[in-house]
Amino acid sequence: MLRFETDELMDQADDFSEFVKELNDYSRRLDKKESIFQGRVLRLQKGLTADAPFVNSI
Repeated sequence: MLRFETDELMDQADDFSEFVKELNDYSRRLDKKESIFQGRVLRLQKGLTADAPFVNSI
């Protein structure tokens, strides 16, 4: 990821956010392992979102 330009990273963040949204749409149909995965993905997204102002300030 360190080799990507800022614009490329921002494009990937949008793709990741879309993936999280789609995963939430299917949350009622997830089995136990998939629900655990969803929880981890949501924590990752929150962490990335929380660090976004830092990335933008550099």
